[in-house]
Amino acid sequence: MIPAITECTQDAGDHNSAMASVPLRLAVHQRMPQGEEFHRCWDELVTAMESVEVFYTWEWAEAILRANSSLAPIIIVGRRGDRLAGVAALKHEADGYVSFLTAVTADYCDFVSHPADRCEFVEAVFAELRRMNVMGVRLANLPTDSVSIAALRAAAEETGYSLLAKPAYFCAQVMLDSECARLDAAISARRRIKKLAGAASRSGELSVTHVHGWEDFSTEFPQFVTAHIARFSGSNQLSHLHQPERQNFLVELAKLLSVKRWVAFSTLKLNTNTIAWNYGFRFAGKWFYYQPAFVNGFERLSPGTYLLSSIIGAASEDPVINTVELGLGDEDYKRRYTQSGRSTLHVTAHCSRIQLGKIAFRYHAAQFVKKSSRLEKIVRACRRKVATTTQNSTIPA
Repeated sequence: MIPAITECTQDAGDHNSAMASVPLRLAVHQRMPQGEEFHRCWDELVTAMESVEVFYTWEWAEAILRANSSLAPIIIVGRRGDRLAGVAALKHEADGYVSFLTAVTADYCDFVSHPADRCEFVEAVFAELRRMNVMGVRLANLPTDSVSIAALRAAAEETGYSLLAKPAYFCAQVMLDSECARLDAAISARRRIKKLAGAASRSGELSVTHVHGWEDFSTEFPQFVTAHIARFSGSNQLSHLHQPERQNFLVELAKLLSVKRWVAFSTLKLNTNTIAWNYGFRFAGKWFYYQPAFVNGFERLSPGTYLLSSIIGAASEDPVINTVELGLGDEDYKRRYTQSGRSTLHVTAHCSRIQLGKIAFRYHAAQFVKKSSRLEKIVRACRRKVATTTQNSTIPA
């Protein structure tokens, strides 16, 4: 049972003076703590962070646990008196590492706390992990502009972990932080939409809707999943939505976020038939292009371009939205919309300098190989040869 947490709302300006003298204490939970007050204070703490992200909310972590009962969570909660001061949503990995609970699903991952508390909270979390005999910590998708980067370096030094930070992803963003930027985005979006609508006029009428409620989402979701799986299958790839756990996660997330109207599920219809979707979010001034899907056979209509342009156009006309997030990955199509974005890091901490040195060597060796296309081809050929030899050696005579 979680004790009552009071007075969780607090101005950033008086944070240090109000709470600096109150010691930070931790509680470790092997399952998600329950209680509406705790959940509310968690989300309010997210709004006090240097970058407010839907991926940091209680709802996101809860949806993951509801969708996959086999996970082994470690929810570390920090308090100053009765006030919630920090949350680290982590999990045990099969290889013995501890990672962010949200790593597989979230564009950004971080420790949840006020920036002024981050260093102390992260150090306390790492000290707790040492007491739990956790040898390695693997933290994916930490934004490079997060206060946690410096906090992790300090925490590792204090608690005996060695640290390696590697570049991870570039997350493209359409910035709408000025009237000029809004106007440029709106004009570009209208131009693309007009061109594509004209090309599609012989086939019928295109229309876009953005919904926030559970009923509208649940009606379209089965088609969304079918289209996503089929599109990847057509390229001889396996969609991650092929996994029931990932489908369940998206359903549970929509249930939780739709209550607060944070879901932004967009559809593109040709006449009465949906041919493209985006499972997205509208949260803290951001509109997320998180998970798109398209029906095979309509490539000539460029449904993805039409739908994304419609989202950017709608966002540019909404004074609440200041950023359209295009998600993880440096895909070529994103450069048509923006050159702006945020970078993330993959941080690994280990108690053994030797073990971390091996990880660093493999990383730098791989980076060196990538710089030479010829060398990369040789390495791939050797891997295929080893794999074939291993496979043949296991076949009975």
